[in-house]
Amino acid sequence: MYASTKAHDNIVRRFHADFHRRFRRVATVPARIVAANTRNDQDGYVLQPAKSGGRAIEEIFFGGTKYDLKIQPTGKSS
Repeated sequence: MYASTKAHDNIVRRFHADFHRRFRRVATVPARIVAANTRNDQDGYVLQPAKSGGRAIEEIFFGGTKYDLKIQPTGKSS
């Protein structure tokens, strides 16, 4: 699975992230870029409990960067 983005402004701090599986979009969520205090050592994600009883992705981080992708919980996803 990989993510692509659609920018909402020239700074690209808020956007919609499209998640794809085998070239087919499986989800679109509003997200924003947030600065991290330290450089991430590896790729990963943070999970939180979802209202459905499952787990939801709260944040995605990328190895070698000082930025995280924060998933917006109040926005509508598809």
